[in-house]
Amino acid sequence: MTPAIVVLTDTLTAPDRALAYATELAAPLQAHVVRVHANHDEFLSSAAAHSWASSRRQAAPALPTQVQVAETFLTGAAAELIRQQEPELMIMARPDPTDELEEAVSAAALNLLRVAPYPLLLVPTAGWGNVLPRRLALAVDGRDFHVDHHHGIVRQLLERLPARLTVVHVTDETNPDAVIGHRAQFSVCHSGLVHVPEGSPRKIVHQADVAEGILQGAAELDADLLVLIVRHHRRLGSLFASNSVTTRVINESLIPVLLLPSLD
Repeated sequence: MTPAIVVLTDTLTAPDRALAYATELAAPLQAHVVRVHANHDEFLSSAAAHSWASSRRQAAPALPTQVQVAETFLTGAAAELIRQQEPELMIMARPDPTDELEEAVSAAALNLLRVAPYPLLLVPTAGWGNVLPRRLALAVDGRDFHVDHHHGIVRQLLERLPARLTVVHVTDETNPDAVIGHRAQFSVCHSGLVHVPEGSPRKIVHQADVAEGILQGAAELDADLLVLIVRHHRRLGSLFASNSVTTRVINESLIPVLLLPSLD
């Protein structure tokens, strides 16, 4: 059975872009695409929910052949689907940063990872160019993390596209870049995510604002995919322990963001 790429959609978030991305990735990853149509209403304010409901009444897009329509909220639909599909990757469209529903989508994404700890790719509906990623920026905080055995999507992207990866570390420390970079690279090599050979390029960003530093590093690398490690529990000093950093990166990134839940 070929692995699945699951596209989670609602009419408001312009699913065509997410579907196009999934279709382009499916060939090199030797996967098939399944679209799950659910709703995000559990995360909306009453005003935003009214706007979203109006949009759904006005738009009834034609659905592709492989579709599952979930009579539930997004997180419930995804959890059930994962038990059936065990997808290689989940994909959601992300609204324009000026959209009032932007925060609802990022909240849905983080909640989804709590109930469905599989790689989740958030695709902006506008503002970025290439479809297939070639330059990956992996943002890490230098602390140990571990990913499940099924999180092989980064290795596959590097091997099958092909693409290259650069480790990005944001710090306000005064240690030499070589020392900081080695610590960041060590955490990646021991995570089970991907092997980073000694001497591989890495990007050290000296910045007190972590979210801004991550986005700056990705921009300076001209990355077309930003990979974030999402931790489940608050840990003192961990850059991604606070969902506010992850949320800001999700909402402000001009390129697709791949969220990988850590086991710790």
